[in-house]
Amino acid sequence: MHHGAHWGKSLHRRAGRVPQILQQALQAARSFRPMTNEQVSALLAKTAQAARGGKYELYKTSHTFDGTYRNPQWLGPGSLGRAPAKGPQAP
Repeated sequence: MHHGAHWGKSLHRRAGRVPQILQQALQAARSFRPMTNEQVSALLAKTAQAARGGKYELYKTSHTFDGTYRNPQWLGPGSLGRAPAKGPQAP
């Protein structure tokens, strides 16, 4: 939990169903300290090989899980690789 909190992008939705998980989440929040630059560097170095090429995160590096790639109409007009329409008079 601390790792996710450090980056400020993670939303942890663990607590609520089980009191022990709630206690764990509360303890993690209370004891959180941002990682130092050295800790961040060490973590990135440790994971660099696995992260290279996106092999483990295909939802980020491929169209496999991207429904809008196969259904661009879901994005609405002006989003099919063209610049968005400007104003009501645009075709």
